[in-house]
Amino acid sequence: MKKWRNVCLITILLLLLSACGNNEIKSVQKTYIEIDKGEKVEELIFHATISDKSMEPDTPFTVRFYLSDPTLRKALGIDMLFVEKEYKSGSKGDKHQTFKTTYQAKLKETLNTNKLKKIIENNEEEAVEVEVIGPDKVLSTKSIHEVKIKE
Repeated sequence: MKKWRNVCLITILLLLLSACGNNEIKSVQKTYIEIDKGEKVEELIFHATISDKSMEPDTPFTVRFYLSDPTLRKALGIDMLFVEKEYKSGSKGDKHQTFKTTYQAKLKETLNTNKLKKIIENNEEEAVEVEVIGPDKVLSTKSIHEVKIKE
């Protein structure tokens, strides 16, 4: 009986510890990368929709796209893309807002469309992540796993 009680206490303690430090809000709603129709990709357009619903009122934030895949990094010649615009969550009592942001990037090396889709749509890897950056920390992160073809 004493052994069972100790196991229960340890389990509860581990559950409490696993919840500590996880203050990330879920503000990134929709993400995708848009490419031109054709066999070769020369440009990527990164899209993200951000909601201020879970943010503190009047929080300034910016958005960046982080590339962890080496093929994408090489093709773009960079590993992080910063959206120049700064956003701000609504004031207390305001209706919640959504912000649509894009980043258009020309590739330094063209990529095969099928290879690019395979890299991004692989749900086991995070080839590209959207990060919402507050004044002193990353507020939210979400991986991009969708590619849309421009018509």
